[in-house]
Amino acid sequence: MKAVILAAGRGERLQSKKPKSLTHICGLTLLERSILTAKKAHIEDFVIVVGYRGDAVQYYINKKYKDIRIQWVVNEDWHKENGYSLLKTRPYVDDPFILLMGDHILQPGFLENFIQATVHPLLSPLPSRERKNGGSKADNRDPDEVVLAIDSKMSSIFDLEDASKVDQEDFKIKNTGKEIEKYNAIDTGVFYCTPFIFKVLGYLKDKRDFSLSLINTVKYLAELRKIRCYDIGAFEWQDVDTPSSLKHGEKLLLKWCRKPTDGIISKNLNRPISLWISRLLSYLPITPLYVSLCGLVVGLFSCACALSGDFLKAFFFFQLASVLDGCDGEVAKLKFEQSEKGAWVDTLSDNVVYVLFVLSFGIGLSSYYHSSYYLFLSSIGFFFLVIALLSMYFYLKKNKSHGTLVLIERAVFNLGRQKKVFLSFLPRYFSFVVKRDFYAFSFFILALFKQWLPIFYLLIAGCFVVCLYSLVLLRKYEAQTV
Repeated sequence: MKAVILAAGRGERLQSKKPKSLTHICGLTLLERSILTAKKAHIEDFVIVVGYRGDAVQYYINKKYKDIRIQWVVNEDWHKENGYSLLKTRPYVDDPFILLMGDHILQPGFLENFIQATVHPLLSPLPSRERKNGGSKADNRDPDEVVLAIDSKMSSIFDLEDASKVDQEDFKIKNTGKEIEKYNAIDTGVFYCTPFIFKVLGYLKDKRDFSLSLINTVKYLAELRKIRCYDIGAFEWQDVDTPSSLKHGEKLLLKWCRKPTDGIISKNLNRPISLWISRLLSYLPITPLYVSLCGLVVGLFSCACALSGDFLKAFFFFQLASVLDGCDGEVAKLKFEQSEKGAWVDTLSDNVVYVLFVLSFGIGLSSYYHSSYYLFLSSIGFFFLVIALLSMYFYLKKNKSHGTLVLIERAVFNLGRQKKVFLSFLPRYFSFVVKRDFYAFSFFILALFKQWLPIFYLLIAGCFVVCLYSLVLLRKYEAQTV
């Protein structure tokens, strides 16, 4: 399937001399985000319409993305309505396609969900009326029908006054436009189109004396009963037209980097700090791998401080490493540079620091108290962690994971809900305790009061618990999923 992207505008309201599609947001241009969003949704062929300074747009994209198949279309009438830009693509599109706006940003999963609901309708939920009738989308679909993605979350729309509004009933569009008074949804600028739309555009251009905008095209399609809408649900998006919407779009991109598995400290302390850092890093020519290595260096420095007996500094940098732990993944998401290699480097570097810190702290305490007792206990903790991490590693490899420990967290959580599992109440109510964000911050707070021994015993106990659950729970979970 092809994606047609309209990127011909100048973008005067953004107060920039650059083409609108080359406006940067969190390290990538708006057009790059449209292309990479579609590519992540398994779209491989693109038809991109350029206009204002189109040569600069083509040069920038072609130089950076040589492996992407792009058919460039130049619209000399770029100052006219966007319907002219779409009509220019007619010679290059023979089958149904996805239509995107080059100045919109979409939440991860938005486009994949929309494509599944339109291109593969049998795999997606049915609209209410079709569900009542017992039919399927595939059975009832008109082969010429166009589908518009709409957003019914009025309270979440930024600059509602400037948005293209839609009045729909049972997924059929009754009216649309920026000035209509009655509406219950917003046009997101994402369409599933059939070649029939070109017939409509040609007719409107030749026979009707009004603006050849997509809004008017949708109105005429509604008159013909050739368009329906699909509500995007909880997904978010943003049309970038002004400096304020650009700033809001940046906030959304950072928001989408948050994880539902974030612990209490990560959600309220670590993540806001790491997102602020990641925002700055996204504009620099560095990869997530470099960010991971920087976090590793900070973590190893905390180990060196623990070895030397400078415990307060050790726990400060251990906490800092916990904060930086989120930056590599955030930068990867912001710049579409997520990879299996990067996920493994992130996971391994985090756990190497954790294992070495346990041993380093024990050695440091042995020197501080002139007793080998702490070295002995830390060696046992070190052994427990190595066993736990090896168990997790083989589990992830066997399940063909991409290196992330989210699968481990999900396994522990699922078994924690089963009351028959040994000590299942621990992950049900206390899973946050073994998350790095919680114990790193807790140890730092205790370190401020020089509570070295309580920290040490809690650390060793944590090693034992991690080992226990990695061996017992993961084995049980694996047995249940076979």
